[in-house]
Amino acid sequence: MKTIEKLQEMLDIQIIENYNGNCYDLEIGEYETADNYSLHVITESYDNIQFDTDVFYYEPSVDVILDRITELPKGSTVWVSDIETYLPDYEVEDWINDNADLEIPEEV
Repeated sequence: MKTIEKLQEMLDIQIIENYNGNCYDLEIGEYETADNYSLHVITESYDNIQFDTDVFYYEPSVDVILDRITELPKGSTVWVSDIETYLPDYEVEDWINDNADLEIPEEV
């Protein structure tokens, strides 16, 4: 079983990399500003980005990303623009091992 599959099973969520225009519970990716500056965004609503909590000038750590993901209820869908960049296997595996007893919120 792949590390990302273990994470999905542990948290009872779906993590996808192919954006198909659906509304996701959480979106993680890199966005370009009008002046071609790159920003990293973790948001529950692309239409309502909270700049103080959702926008990062530097790539957020796996711990920051997984903290946001674990706030989601079971059954949520997370879109990640590049899984290898934002959720590298070795770091996710370490996180899984360190958080084996984590309790996840129930579906809303």
